[in-house]
Amino acid sequence: MEPVDREARERLSRLRRPNFNFVEMGIPEGASIKCVRTGETARVVGPRKVEFRGEECSLTQATRIAHQLDDGYAIAPGPHWTFDGRSLSEIYDDTYDYPDTP
Repeated sequence: MEPVDREARERLSRLRRPNFNFVEMGIPEGASIKCVRTGETARVVGPRKVEFRGEECSLTQATRIAHQLDDGYAIAPGPHWTFDGRSLSEIYDDTYDYPDTP
């Protein structure tokens, strides 16, 4: 691999933000999170899974279901859910403290 390619790959891996992890974010299994748009709740069932409308799925999929979007629709779920009155995006940013720019 060329040095420029290696450097670009390393820079990209540093910029990629971690996936949502409820446990790391301080949201315990069994906790309820609330959809901002519909007021419905989902229950956290694992570090990266929720139960929503009787279906175990990712938070992204739960967001698609709540917003009536196609399965392939790309959507960031964080702004659409809250836990204890705080947006999951805010909790995520506080947890991972990841820089916005290189």
